[in-house]
Amino acid sequence: KGETNYYWLGTDKHDVTIENNGSTDFYDICSEIKKDKDVEQTVRRNYNMGFAIPYHQSTSALVFETFENVEIPVLKGHNPKHSNEVVVGNIYLKEMGIDVGDYITVQLDETHKKDLLVVGTYQGFYNMGRGIKIMGSLLEENDIPFQYTECSITLKQGVDKVAFMKELKEKYGTDIKVIDRKNLYASI
Repeated sequence: KGETNYYWLGTDKHDVTIENNGSTDFYDICSEIKKDKDVEQTVRRNYNMGFAIPYHQSTSALVFETFENVEIPVLKGHNPKHSNEVVVGNIYLKEMGIDVGDYITVQLDETHKKDLLVVGTYQGFYNMGRGIKIMGSLLEENDIPFQYTECSITLKQGVDKVAFMKELKEKYGTDIKVIDRKNLYASI
């Protein structure tokens, strides 16, 4: 149950998600977990950023620190490799009459508009196919305040996920919320 929820939601495949519960040390916690002997990879992310595409509606964005070595499905093209690239939900592409290789303007905040190269498209229930995927470096380069609020953790093969999650809960307590990726968005 939940094995392929990442695909249908349009999010990344990983084993464990941690969410920041208000800790001021969240980035340090992510860095510490990244060094754990049982961890293959960690990627900080934020699934709750809001932007606007002028003359269309506001949109939600999946913001990742990197898409390198992250298993996250695309229908066509690839995930962003540079800060000037964007992956656009398939419904948006259809509604706007654009395709991979075109540019779209994204309103990042009240004063920052950026033309981004569409390098891929994805399908997902996330924001009903009207989302975008960008790199956090786009926001950092434009001095737009944001924080990574979650971290995707991929474990090395053979690691006991339940035991690993228990260790995280014991070590970090209420600073983080630990979630099995299969249960992420289980209510959808």
